[in-house]
Amino acid sequence: MSNFPNEAFCSRQRQLLLTGALILSLTFPTSVYGQQSPGLDLWDTSITSQSDWLREKILFRLKTKPTGRVLVTAKSNHPNLRVSLGPWIFAPDNWNSRQPMLLEWDRDKDLDTDTAIASLFASGGGYDGISEDITVTISDPDFLVLDLEGFGPIYDLESGSFTVKLFAPPL
Repeated sequence: MSNFPNEAFCSRQRQLLLTGALILSLTFPTSVYGQQSPGLDLWDTSITSQSDWLREKILFRLKTKPTGRVLVTAKSNHPNLRVSLGPWIFAPDNWNSRQPMLLEWDRDKDLDTDTAIASLFASGGGYDGISEDITVTISDPDFLVLDLEGFGPIYDLESGSFTVKLFAPPL
């Protein structure tokens, strides 16, 4: 016989309390402090070139360990911006290793500043639907120069004057 007459009652209370706690933990989402969601960790998400061309290497990796193999593909929304060195494959054993991506922009023919987006898309290993964008801006430094004999050059955004004489062609 037990020295504790309410031992069976206390045991039943503990069992109900533990069952209630289990039900609550399954009902409400819990998070572990500092735990990150899946994503892509990029060194740069915005690149600006002060030239009319670009060749930039970007390193990236996964933010969290995947559950299996993750395939990362890339595409550009602009015909002048090329993304190469991919596709990239990450796995539970190399998810934290940075992999290179190369962004290239050929010489631009116009004087306009252009902006493009290189998008990375991940799939598999718990990364389905994960994507990241890199914004690339090409700020063309090209300028218009009028080089007039005897007057010197007049650059874009500068003022200057010169005289033009138009002659009628002989009849």
